[in-house]
Amino acid sequence: MTAILMLSLVVFVGDVGLLKCLQCGGFTRLIQDAIIWYSSGDTMSVLHFDNVDNINCVLDGRKELFVVDKKDSHHIDFDRLEEGYSSVDVTNVDMLKYPGLRDIPYFWVDLFPGDCLYLPAGWPHHVTSSCGRSLAVNVWFAHSPWFDADSCAETELSEFKALTQYPYSSSNEHLRSKILLLAADYVEFTETDMWNLYSDYFGSKNQLHKVFRFLDSNLDGIVSWSEFYKVDADTFIKLFPWLYEPKESGTLGHTEL
Repeated sequence: MTAILMLSLVVFVGDVGLLKCLQCGGFTRLIQDAIIWYSSGDTMSVLHFDNVDNINCVLDGRKELFVVDKKDSHHIDFDRLEEGYSSVDVTNVDMLKYPGLRDIPYFWVDLFPGDCLYLPAGWPHHVTSSCGRSLAVNVWFAHSPWFDADSCAETELSEFKALTQYPYSSSNEHLRSKILLLAADYVEFTETDMWNLYSDYFGSKNQLHKVFRFLDSNLDGIVSWSEFYKVDADTFIKLFPWLYEPKESGTLGHTEL
């Protein structure tokens, strides 16, 4: 019988570190969850996607991943869309029921101890663990359209910093990302820029003006990316009330066996 355990990282304090590449750039404020997966092996996940970015690192054993670019996800019949997965039997695909999988472009990834894989939010994937002990860590963090390069110049990166040093961010950080992805191509924002981007979601220019003035902390008539992130996520999303809507498709994160 296969055993699967999800273990709190508190048990492994001092043993699991945050990857060096995530110690700056703004990633530490985006961490949503971190889980250790431990099994006797020969396990597999469903074909699914997550609404957050994911770093999956293998400590022992071997994992094989079937990964699809988000732009090709239309080939997959997500018949359990609310939960963010397909009920296809990945070991014996019914091509009549799931014809889109016949010609789908994909990546095949083998992970061995010491290997880590970055999976962007919304990229469908399926995970298989080989026979024998399997031990892995995955970190979920909210996707951000902005990389805070200045923080990397100011941060002393360490070969090891325990994950437990970093508190999980509010789940509203994920909602903030949804808002800002609309503005991903901008370097900075005038009030006119914000109106062009978000006019469909505000009742009037006066309403947007109040939000702009709130975000423009130095009152220079421009909102920078750093000013967007100066406001905590819980306060930020209250500026955009249309986000209070029924639960979106998919879940924050799925089992990454």
